[in-house]
Amino acid sequence: RPGLMTITILGNTFEVEENIGAMKLSSRLFVEAKAMESRVRAIEAAETRLRGEVDHIGKKLSTSLEQVPALKTKEIPLWFERYRWFITSDGLLAIGGRDSHSNSSVVRKHTKKGDLVFHAEIVGSPFFILKNASEMNKDSIREVGWSVVSFSRAWREQVGSNAYWVKPDQVKASAPSGMYLPKGSFMIEGRKNSLGSFFPEIAVGVCRVENRYVLMSGPKSAISNNSIIYVLLSPERSKVSDTAKKLKAKIVSLLDDQLAPVYEAKSLDDFVRVLPATGGKIIDSGSGAQKLS
Repeated sequence: RPGLMTITILGNTFEVEENIGAMKLSSRLFVEAKAMESRVRAIEAAETRLRGEVDHIGKKLSTSLEQVPALKTKEIPLWFERYRWFITSDGLLAIGGRDSHSNSSVVRKHTKKGDLVFHAEIVGSPFFILKNASEMNKDSIREVGWSVVSFSRAWREQVGSNAYWVKPDQVKASAPSGMYLPKGSFMIEGRKNSLGSFFPEIAVGVCRVENRYVLMSGPKSAISNNSIIYVLLSPERSKVSDTAKKLKAKIVSLLDDQLAPVYEAKSLDDFVRVLPATGGKIIDSGSGAQKLS
């Protein structure tokens, strides 16, 4: 601009009067230098503050990541876990219905030649199937007979009931002409093989099945033979949810430091699922024959 000249010092440009004196120019440059120094210090202070904030955020993020639990792969239930089930003392699989729909499914979809079919002589009895069994499997047959009574209305009524078994070809899905079969019911033809009377009683154990630890319920002899620990229950007029809470606490107390936290974290519904429809009381507990791997 007219009457001004440009001075560049260390990359910084200033405009001053063309006829400015040396003392005035020196004073002007001193003021500019102080201003520059002040701005540099402000930038350095801001940089220091930002570095501190970045470090703080980094530490918080690191701590948060450490606290995030590792994602667990969801276990895929085995096909028979949708039903009532247990492994017998002979190592055979027994499955039973939970309601009319699963009763029908057990008989129609999963009963094959070489299986045995079980029922109790009481209204409200489920059907149970003993897979790949013969009349020689006497211990398993008795265990399934006990289970079919224990998971029937006999538990709620706190009474005993007779149980029996038949072969698959004796079970008919349709009633004779003029008769009606309720959903989940079947006609039995021919001789029933009676097992006598059983009073309901259920054991619940923690067992290893195909490298998974699961809850399994059935007669004491089968559960204690195939579980790490077991809890034995008998019928009682109480809520099944209250029984499940007591069962969970007892099972956790029996397990070691490896498995106790796993079962402490399980939903109460997991324990309700292995119990009869109404409550019961704990009458015994102990270690099973299966060893922790």
